[in-house]
Amino acid sequence: MYKLALYVVLCGSLGLTACGNSGPVTEQHIAMATQKCDVNGGLRQVELADRTREIESCGYRCSRATGKYEYSETFSCQNGAKFNLTWTE
Repeated sequence: MYKLALYVVLCGSLGLTACGNSGPVTEQHIAMATQKCDVNGGLRQVELADRTREIESCGYRCSRATGKYEYSETFSCQNGAKFNLTWTE
């Protein structure tokens, strides 16, 4: 329940129009950033969030989507520390 409340507050206060499971910032991402910022005074804001489709090469002049997405996010903590998270799901 706490994570959901935090998610709603962060999505609303940060102005993230793409919050949700189909956007660049999901509940799991907020939870991960919150965990990383715990020792730095807590999560302050999401600086940048991006989600791109993973594309693979399938030969000469051929590429196709893999069905996975690459996420890249920059978070800042209350004490000013910033960190980047990049992963594929």
